Amino acid sequence: GVNASGLHTIVMCRVTLGRTLYTEEVTPDPAACEELCQSKAFHSVVGDRRWSRGTFREFVVFDESQVSASYVIQYRRIFD
Repeated sequence: GVNASGLHTIVMCRVTLGRTLYTEEVTPDPAACEELCQSKAFHSVVGDRRWSRGTFREFVVFDESQVSASYVIQYRRIFD
């Protein structure tokens, strides 16, 4: 978000992915992905949107113990 001074804030986290379920599907079944992770067959999901849609990769975990906040970063956007 943006505070009153115009600074944006993000939290950089360390995430342990463990055994990943990798998918290049354009529309994967989110319930099936979550079920596989909850059953401990996998620890996380990597949705490779860069391959399937030309955008970015998504990393999803369902267990909050796999995530640890490392840094709080504040920055100001500079536009030319």
